[in-house]
Amino acid sequence: KKQISHLIFMGERMSINLNSKQSNSIDELGAPILLTGGPGTGKTVTLSTLISKGLEKGIYKSHQVLGFTANPKATGPLKQSLKKMGTKDSHYEVYPISLFCLNFLKENQSLINRTIKTLISNEHQFTIIDAILSQENISNQTHSVLEYLRNFKQKTPSITELEALLPKGTLTAISKYESYMKEHHLIDIDDIPHLTLKILESTKVKVDHYTDYFMFLENIEDSNRAYIKIFNQLSKHAKQIILTADNSQPTHSIDTNLVADLPTLFP
Repeated sequence: KKQISHLIFMGERMSINLNSKQSNSIDELGAPILLTGGPGTGKTVTLSTLISKGLEKGIYKSHQVLGFTANPKATGPLKQSLKKMGTKDSHYEVYPISLFCLNFLKENQSLINRTIKTLISNEHQFTIIDAILSQENISNQTHSVLEYLRNFKQKTPSITELEALLPKGTLTAISKYESYMKEHHLIDIDDIPHLTLKILESTKVKVDHYTDYFMFLENIEDSNRAYIKIFNQLSKHAKQIILTADNSQPTHSIDTNLVADLPTLFP
């Protein structure tokens, strides 16, 4: 089993020149690595250097570098950092993990027995749930249902407690919501990791084509438990995995310290 064996803490804000801790991390290619530090401490620069050095040394082939950003806005800065180091766009692939999973779902929708045509907005989701609850004569519970659905689909540990707080009849309304979504070929934002993980955890899809890959997930504090489990599934046969994190922040929907929770996120 892969375990995070190298925990590399960054110092204060630094320049493009690598400090000793960053330089050491480059020499540790091959071991799972967690790069952690606050904003501006150089996590992206170090990650970019690990990628470029791995390619330069021939540890990885140009088609074997695959990475994800938990925050879609982080993809651009990472590409810019790699470009500064002379790494060609054709030598790696990097996606917002939500976009990668959405495309994965569209390619494998037959495995979940549904057709996916439209990703609805949070506002649209609220409207649909509110209408269904009204039909069930349940009022003022839309936000509670949304919280329940989000935590259920993100695999949050507190889901049992949330279910106990739902009023009688609410679970029936939730079932009707899911049926409506399936009938109208819709998915919501939380369906993306939920359904992707459902496929990956089944025996229907093999992910061994990522064998010997260099794989990374940036800014996992902006992610959630389901997306981290997806990355874990995809990177099972990878030659190198790297995570970056601001360890001063808990992951989305997980009310515990990020680093302390890693043993459960990466068992």
